[in-house]
Amino acid sequence: MRLFSKNRLQKKYAAFFVTIPLLLATALVQIKCPVCDGAGSVNNNVVMDNVQIKGVKATELRVLRNTCGLFLMYNYSVTLEIENSGPDTATGWVLLYLIDYLAGQPLDKQYTVVEIPGKKSWEVTYNVMFLSGTDEPRRTEVKAEVFKGQAPCSTCNNSGKVSLNTWPIVNNLKEKFIQLEQIDKPWSVPPWPVDLE
Repeated sequence: MRLFSKNRLQKKYAAFFVTIPLLLATALVQIKCPVCDGAGSVNNNVVMDNVQIKGVKATELRVLRNTCGLFLMYNYSVTLEIENSGPDTATGWVLLYLIDYLAGQPLDKQYTVVEIPGKKSWEVTYNVMFLSGTDEPRRTEVKAEVFKGQAPCSTCNNSGKVSLNTWPIVNNLKEKFIQLEQIDKPWSVPPWPVDLE
């Protein structure tokens, strides 16, 4: 009887010394986060997913020289054709780029707020000022895109990776984690200054 209980005790030790190193090994192995698909950030303004810019018409109104001509202010009248294919009203940001079309590089960008009801297509005009060092009028153009916003993924702490032993749980609850990310972080314009890339 003692031999049987001693053997049973040894099996517990063996199971312990096999399971713990296995858990430690899987905790150290990192794989792509299923919530953000390895990006480290998630879209935090889902209502803007249904908004598209169908056309951009920009007219350069004037160029203002400031601080003894060290920089220029380009004043544009920008007309956007915006369509919301979703059922709900979408409120968010549109990102407007001032592009040097000869060099093919962005010079400045500005944000403007848009609110469009569901299943509507609108034409909206904005008066926008861009800051630039390029002193060649008529060499610039304006491009626009819907700013959908990115928030750090709290599931992977903005790293884009989760441990192998937590991946099955996170993957099974992926939709719930995505909903939590979008509820906790309302959309907002990024803080200034913002990189142009």
